[in-house]
Amino acid sequence: MNTTDKGRSDTIKYFIAIACLGLGASMVDSSFNNFLRSTWDITGLARSALELPREIPGFLNVFVAAILAFLPGRRIGALSILLQAIGITLLGNLSTTFQSMTGFLFIYSLGQHLFMPIQQATGMELAKAGGEGALLGKANAVRNLAQLAGGAIVILGFSKLGFTFRVNFILTAFVFLAAAIAMGTMSSPPHDRKAKKLVLKKRYGLFYLLSVLFGTRKQLFITFAPWVVVSVYGKDVSTVASLYFAG
Repeated sequence: MNTTDKGRSDTIKYFIAIACLGLGASMVDSSFNNFLRSTWDITGLARSALELPREIPGFLNVFVAAILAFLPGRRIGALSILLQAIGITLLGNLSTTFQSMTGFLFIYSLGQHLFMPIQQATGMELAKAGGEGALLGKANAVRNLAQLAGGAIVILGFSKLGFTFRVNFILTAFVFLAAAIAMGTMSSPPHDRKAKKLVLKKRYGLFYLLSVLFGTRKQLFITFAPWVVVSVYGKDVSTVASLYFAG
């Protein structure tokens, strides 16, 4: 396979991985709060506290990435998606206690956070010079379309097909496995994993501040808004998934 064919094949596999991740993430996000409510009947305070182990992997990301620095970036991407598949499988099948569920959620979240920088970096590697923004935009479009499909699956599954949370999470795990295979079979670029220093400069201060504010706003919304719909208004999975779909 020549360089052009290899690049085209890698790009197709990249979009497949992104689509599968968008599909799987939507299937989890649109049903997770109902899973917590119906399985554990937790309070709002407990739901808020659960965000700590879910977000800690984001902080640990830099250390985990450093440990895995001997691997090519795309192999780390495949490993991170595999962690998501393992985490959601365990969460849906072996969550016998709230503590065990928290541990499985940590594994799932670790995979999610580890893949975030890999997605951007891989897209920029695959793009032609000057076309990085276009390729990343297409990737986001593919992910958004896949998220719509994931929401539709959850709506149809829980309202018409008798889905349970276990079935939903098992199906999601298979979707993640497909993404891991696509990512894992991509070729590695010739000069992959160049050492880079952490960029921390005063003139980027506004960007850092906006990043913090964005994260804070997003955290408040993705945690409390769906939880209010589920716990205060008592809406079922199909309704919550429909709201995600509309959003």
